[in-house]
Amino acid sequence: MLKTVDQNVKASYVHDYSQSELEILKNDTTKLRLAIADSTAHLLVPDNGGVGGMLKINLYSYRKTGVTGKRGNYAKKKRHDRQYLLNKRRRVKKDFEFFQTESPDRLCTGVLHFDQLKQCPKSPHVALDKVFQWLDSNNYLDPNKFCGWAEYGDDKCMHVHFVACLKAGLKFETNSHHSELVKAIQSSWPFGKASVKPHPYQLERLANYWVAVPEVDQKPYGELSDSQLVALRDSIAHEVVQWQNLPDTPQNKGKVEELKDRKKEVQKQIKQGRATWYPNNNKDNPYRSSLSGFQSKKLNVTTSQARALARLGKFSHAKLSAKALTNVNPSTGEISNGPVLATVSLFLKLNPEEVQQALVLQKSGEVR
Repeated sequence: MLKTVDQNVKASYVHDYSQSELEILKNDTTKLRLAIADSTAHLLVPDNGGVGGMLKINLYSYRKTGVTGKRGNYAKKKRHDRQYLLNKRRRVKKDFEFFQTESPDRLCTGVLHFDQLKQCPKSPHVALDKVFQWLDSNNYLDPNKFCGWAEYGDDKCMHVHFVACLKAGLKFETNSHHSELVKAIQSSWPFGKASVKPHPYQLERLANYWVAVPEVDQKPYGELSDSQLVALRDSIAHEVVQWQNLPDTPQNKGKVEELKDRKKEVQKQIKQGRATWYPNNNKDNPYRSSLSGFQSKKLNVTTSQARALARLGKFSHAKLSAKALTNVNPSTGEISNGPVLATVSLFLKLNPEEVQQALVLQKSGEVR
């Protein structure tokens, strides 16, 4: 499962493991010959106390230290560059981890649109201001457990994607998009049309969809190519509908799936291109979160203690990230084999009793 790493070039490897692949994760870790030097654990606990938590354990094989002496380039860029968007997506994924402590029947995701006939926001921060203004007075979504991402649509107008938690005492009885609670939330949005989907799945994939990062070798992107890609996407969507109206045969199903995959690729190109439209300054930040309703308790643990805590909960998933670094002598140009940086992350879902057990361990001094 583990990819080979050429020490003469910079390379990286990241893989997510499901519960069934836990043994493969252990084998890959062994192949890297990781000498775990440090570890941290974060216990995420919702404020309502009746639900369990999420224990995240990071094991580090190497942590780079020291000062390079270089101050870096602080020149302001007119548009968001690729590194900026990568950092933003990491922030979104980290914030999404809080929602995993909540019960799925209290979570929802959706999109908030702005009516053309009313005041239409011209920048992300104006759109997000209107969203948070609505959150403060709505009767359904908790304004302290909310993440929003603003982006440009096909009509060059802003819309806002969001992940939110219901207020205390509310929950979705079904995952239907037509339930009474879903309709009530949608009708409470005062600035245009809203769509709400209960029980969101795979929040990490959702973060990737929100913050689409342009490829390294992406071609220059402008309004002309944007309109062409939108027309191509819509034509593929029309073709999908036509094929779906044909008899339900394996050949037709295969063609429909092929067209849907093409449509997804075109939509990905559209989002990657639009990601560079935002002005690169704090005022026009397209992302905003309000997560004061969650409590995060940091547990400083040793490697053995982290492994002991890992036995408390049900294994959710794990991630192994490895990166080989090379050291180049600027005088001779010689390349020496650098260290392998690796992080093993474990995510465990804890029930309320297991959360209390972890906190007791901390108070007793067994976990510092």
